[in-house]
Amino acid sequence: ALLSHSPSSPLAVCQHHVSPILLEAILKSGDSSRTTHASRLCVDSCRYYGALIVGALRGVPKELLLASCYDPTGSRYWKRHPLCREVLKVAQGSFKELQPPEIKGSGFVIKSMEAALWAFYNSSSFEEGCLKAVNLGNDADTTAAIYGQLAGAYYGHQAIPEVWRKTLTNHDLMVSFCDGIHALAVAAHKEPSSSSSSSSSPLSSPSPSPLSSAAVPDSLSRDLSQMGVSSSSTSAESSPPADTPSAKAGSPSQHKPAQATKEKGKGKGKAKPKAKGT
Repeated sequence: ALLSHSPSSPLAVCQHHVSPILLEAILKSGDSSRTTHASRLCVDSCRYYGALIVGALRGVPKELLLASCYDPTGSRYWKRHPLCREVLKVAQGSFKELQPPEIKGSGFVIKSMEAALWAFYNSSSFEEGCLKAVNLGNDADTTAAIYGQLAGAYYGHQAIPEVWRKTLTNHDLMVSFCDGIHALAVAAHKEPSSSSSSSSSPLSSPSPSPLSSAAVPDSLSRDLSQMGVSSSSTSAESSPPADTPSAKAGSPSQHKPAQATKEKGKGKGKAKPKAKGT
């Protein structure tokens, strides 16, 4: 998938709770790109961005999140699983040193990710950063979509201007998908039984019980049915590692954005064909 529509975001939402899950969140964020975009540029971009989303969901301050080669596992992950040179340059903070026109949302995976991080770094609210992203022009929708994944995880749902949310096409459908993803994560990540030995590792966990269609909310089941997808088969195919979520994924983050400056105007830019580097 294009980074602008990257599965790294929902994967990170489901798997951001404890160290083994953090490792898998990064790995699967990269794997999710391989189906359509198997270039290392794309895979490593998704791995790095998935790691940032994990950190944002865990309430990591922005200055730490955007520090050089942020690693949510705290285990020198990028030393053991290095990023390619182009992605590493962005991870080391190229977006902090550059300004437009060097920053551009061209649709190319590296430049688009760099532009999204530039907008996130140079803003203090969801709205301000989103306007910066789209006003770069070019492939504005791609840049804003990449920005929105991280900014949404960092600032929280309620930080998105209400007028934007109210006019969003298929808003209720997308909310039901988010609720369904969270329900599947909760069903798969079971708490260790109270009879477990107190000396056992806090990272150890029992085998996940099979997911059933009951794990999928009725609203999501109806939506899937309308799309010709069986919620029971969807549930049965999901088997992430077991553990307990530390907080409900999708709930507003603790980060409180500063009052956004009102900006008028609409980002103009034409969507381009698929990202290069595939």
